[in-house]
Amino acid sequence: MAAFYPDHIIDQVRQSSDIIDVLSQFLSLKKRGRNYICLCPFHHEKTPSFSVSQDKQIYHCFGCGKGGNVMTFLMEHEQMSFPEAVKFLAKRAGIPLPEPKRDPKEMERFSRLYYANEQAAGFYHKSLYESDDGRKVLDYIREKRGMTDETIQEFQLGFAPEGWENLIAYAREKKITTQELYDAGLLVKRESGDGFYDRFRQRLMFPIFDLSRRVIGFGARALAAKDNVKYLNSPDSPLYNKSRVLYGLSHSRADIRDSREALVVEGYMDYLSLYQADIRTAVAVSGTSFTRDHALLLKRYADSVSLLFDSDAAGQSAAERCAEHFFAVGIDVRVVALPEGDDPDSFVREAGATELKRVISEAASYFRFVRESAHPPFAERNRAGQQMLVKSQLRLVSMAPDEIARALMLKELSELYDISVDLLTKGVSPEATKPEKPFQPRYTAIANRPELERNVLRLILTHPSLFQDSSNGLQEKLFSSPEHREIFNIATRLHAENREADFASVVDSATDEHTRSTLTGLLAVEAESGDWELAFQEYMQKLKQAYRDDRIRQLTAQLHEARSTGDTDESDALINEINRLRGDN
Repeated sequence: MAAFYPDHIIDQVRQSSDIIDVLSQFLSLKKRGRNYICLCPFHHEKTPSFSVSQDKQIYHCFGCGKGGNVMTFLMEHEQMSFPEAVKFLAKRAGIPLPEPKRDPKEMERFSRLYYANEQAAGFYHKSLYESDDGRKVLDYIREKRGMTDETIQEFQLGFAPEGWENLIAYAREKKITTQELYDAGLLVKRESGDGFYDRFRQRLMFPIFDLSRRVIGFGARALAAKDNVKYLNSPDSPLYNKSRVLYGLSHSRADIRDSREALVVEGYMDYLSLYQADIRTAVAVSGTSFTRDHALLLKRYADSVSLLFDSDAAGQSAAERCAEHFFAVGIDVRVVALPEGDDPDSFVREAGATELKRVISEAASYFRFVRESAHPPFAERNRAGQQMLVKSQLRLVSMAPDEIARALMLKELSELYDISVDLLTKGVSPEATKPEKPFQPRYTAIANRPELERNVLRLILTHPSLFQDSSNGLQEKLFSSPEHREIFNIATRLHAENREADFASVVDSATDEHTRSTLTGLLAVEAESGDWELAFQEYMQKLKQAYRDDRIRQLTAQLHEARSTGDTDESDALINEINRLRGDN
């Protein structure tokens, strides 16, 4: 929901929040020259490439390209919304905040999307109880899957009937437009481009809730044999980002936070069976692979997780993929071993909640699970195979951001494999190698137009006074990519507003993550020292030439087309423009 504070308040909060002080709460920053460095919190690496500038109040990773300021860090690393980040920093700095303003149009748009999802959930739930096919599905989930009416109603399980426009017709009665349904991810555009049809048909429906228990999307299980896709899920929408939503966290958050422990399961039914059995600390991934964002979201409530997946090879593989993300964000990982052929849903229905709780209490550490489930067993492997298994676990240790956690993990591995901690440490320490020095392009090394553009942008961002000379030929059209053109316009505003070197504020002007990454990448590399005005003149001369050459190629192609169609007027105009550009060389 769009909520915002006045610009002067945001500027005050940002300027009172030193990026080094704030990021040090979450990262192990080390001084390196004028900047601070550490392992990137957004991707796995052994050589630190995450650089934080105290002078410019920005960060940039030279490995994955992530960049931003103190606000964007809290939003991406801690999964805060922008207003939450402002509140967090304001509280930290002791700055009182006024009530946030809200954009009425944006509020109405979001309100309509929530309403569309709510009405869709009501329609599917009603169809489960009132349609002939729905009642068959209802009998199935009651009798075969053990769902009680209380659970069905609390989680608003439903049924999407066969047909192409059932939801459209129902929504029309509720004054919901097809565009609103489409924006909510409930409809699909026809290939002809003429109209829409229902996304979900002949499926068991699982509404997906946000933390306020509002419906933001759906998971849908196929019921017809002709459906090749077993699970179909809502696409990302303004309300729903599947990479940042965990199914069931809406209902289990309080219990997870109280215990600081969470269970992670794979499916909707797994979660519902556990919840119904009064195991209220579980979450499930909703329609996508487990991501780092999921791990970061769960880290807000839990210090440790137990992975409770199917006992087959696919379940073990899923556990390994999840574990990497948990290790990387500093969450302890254990694995619950179910009997062969069982999944959490079937086990709790057949063995009961008490027995499942006992099995969960005996969950093994992730490292012990890997050793005991390895195929072939560790003892039967040759030395190369044993080495491979140990190294795979050392790689996970190296992901852990906390030194004490790494030390404890190494101690466990030492006991498991009878290898000294000192020897294991040599294969782990993330500080063992020095970061590569970021490449700093200079005029003599420039070989292409994008690199020329980056150097020009870096100089005008660092020295906005270059705009004062109108004869230098600075124009938006000289920049070939949308990101570079946007950054040029940002720099133009920077100069017009007299906000020289207010880099942290400028970062907020970027309209998307890719542009922000490009911008922080420019600022993270120091601009020319010495005679930067001369360097700027040389860059501009080459950039104008590159622009002319590209423009001549474009016009020449158009000329060939005009001649082939016999358009002499167009041909003459193109020849005159080409000659003019050549004359400017």
